Amino acid sequence: MKGSPRESGLSAGLHEPTRATLLRLKPSDNTAAKYWAAGENLSIGARRYFPAADVTAEVTSIAASGSRSTGTYPPIHTEGTWMADGAGVIWRHVCTDTGILRLTAVASPVSATATVLQTVPADCVAAPSYRWSEGAWSDLYGYPAALDIYDQRFAAAATAAEPRSLWFSTVGDFADFLDGTEADEAFAYTIAGSGSMNRILNIFGGRIGLHIFALGEEFSSRSESRAQVIGPTTAVFGRDSQVGSSPATPIAPAGDPIFISRDRRRLHVVSYSLEADANRVTDLSRPASHLGADKFEEIVWQGVPLSTAWLRTGAGDLAAMVYDPAEEILGWGLVPVAGGVVESMAVTPAADGSLDVVTLVVRRLVGGETRRMVEEMAVPFGPLSTELAASQACHLFAATRFASGDLSASFSLPHLAGETVCAWTSEGPVPDLPVAADGGVTLPWPVGWAVIGLFDATHHVETLDITAQAADGSTLGRLKRLQDRGGIGLHATGALAVRGVERSFGRADRLGATRNLVERPVGAAGSSLFSGMVALAPPTDPATLVAYRFLPEGGAPATITALVPFVQEAGR
Repeated sequence: MKGSPRESGLSAGLHEPTRATLLRLKPSDNTAAKYWAAGENLSIGARRYFPAADVTAEVTSIAASGSRSTGTYPPIHTEGTWMADGAGVIWRHVCTDTGILRLTAVASPVSATATVLQTVPADCVAAPSYRWSEGAWSDLYGYPAALDIYDQRFAAAATAAEPRSLWFSTVGDFADFLDGTEADEAFAYTIAGSGSMNRILNIFGGRIGLHIFALGEEFSSRSESRAQVIGPTTAVFGRDSQVGSSPATPIAPAGDPIFISRDRRRLHVVSYSLEADANRVTDLSRPASHLGADKFEEIVWQGVPLSTAWLRTGAGDLAAMVYDPAEEILGWGLVPVAGGVVESMAVTPAADGSLDVVTLVVRRLVGGETRRMVEEMAVPFGPLSTELAASQACHLFAATRFASGDLSASFSLPHLAGETVCAWTSEGPVPDLPVAADGGVTLPWPVGWAVIGLFDATHHVETLDITAQAADGSTLGRLKRLQDRGGIGLHATGALAVRGVERSFGRADRLGATRNLVERPVGAAGSSLFSGMVALAPPTDPATLVAYRFLPEGGAPATITALVPFVQEAGR
């Protein structure tokens, strides 16, 4: 480039040889090539510029007819050669009026080294031009931190220099970001408003728009016409809420994005409201707000076999959210991982595509040493028990499944050396098995198959306060007791225990005696599974709040299908 720093457009920031950036140049005046005109006779080497197509072409040869006429139709091709109509001149595409360079070093205000990415017009080479601009992405200005593909465009957002800007590629060409005004051309947009500098953290394509999640706001963009893709003339941007988002990537199981809030204690869904003709943001974690006390760090979605959102907490536990808006189903539960700390999660399709596999990176203290294990969440056994054998049930952590045709009592788990494990076997559950220093485990008796791993003794399921209608109103807040005349429905269950829970204001919880709900018939195999209704016991003493707590036994599977408690008022 020639000229002074002001004329060439070199800024002080470009005087850093280690920082590469793109530079777009356009000529101040198009004088190197005349405008194309129909019927003009030209010689080889002549150049013409056709502004409507932004093409400069050069005559490379004359057609066999000998005619030197430019014909009736101008050259509009963007590469290669093209013959003028009427068998006239043959045009070679030279350039447009835009040249693109990648600066690799700047020696001085008037000297730079660059790689030409798109041919620079001759007018920019012959004279300085004030029509220049630097690339939005570079080592100098940063690169996008949020990416997605939406409406056949590659969308990118949030560089260090422009934290509230978005860039959209040309439709169908994810590498073309040359902006334009046509509906399918690339464009950029910067979110403004009230002086806010909340940077964009994530962009996510939803059912009816591209959702933009910033530190203190949520926006969405859609086309003003459903018949057109989002584009420079059709894009409409609007604010949805001011909840604020965490950096965790959202999910969209039903097409509506679900994101972790800025304080990382809540989970919100963005959905369209027909009544308001706008998006609304709903708190999904309100029924289980206590689970956000350790803060949510990450969220993934497992669609098959059961629709479940898995959230990693700051304490390293898992929180499971069952969510189906069509059926108005929303449920939460905490899933500790046997003393481990979950550090990362991912969901990938199984090799045969039949289900989604949840993979965890879990940090564990094994034999006094810190180890990180890659563990796969087992398939939920209960809902699929008609398809799976009892040997496929796995409710242990860091577990290994052993199956052979021969009976054996000795197994090897070197990854759990020095730990105490449990086993779910063909002879039933076996608790408290020590693992030797070499990883060896010995069962009390030979088994045909076994699933051996860590058992989390903190696992349990507890009902909410069980209330009933008294003759003079609800028993809520009154003394009441659970009787032993209730029932519980079990499905494909190997073992399950229950105990009553009594709570009164100002007093510690009182736990009743533990009772096993599965009584095996004489001669039944230890791994037999049972389905049906059984008596629910034991009863509780009078308390203001009463509930049932269900406890697993070792690695035995258990599924509860119904609960019919019997509550009796016990006075005020």
